[in-house]
Amino acid sequence: MEQSPDEGEAFRAHKYGMTIVVWYDGRRTICGRHVMVLWHTFCCFHEEKPMLPC
Repeated sequence: MEQSPDEGEAFRAHKYGMTIVVWYDGRRTICGRHVMVLWHTFCCFHEEKPMLPC
């Protein structure tokens, strides 16, 4: 397993002609709203333990 970067691109995904990129600036992750929507949807419908009150 590789170590995560100190700064820069942390994650990149390509599917169906779209690209999702998540950046890390050393303190926080930076991403678009569509990435946050995907993350919150995953957390709400995750079967083991939901993280959000959906």
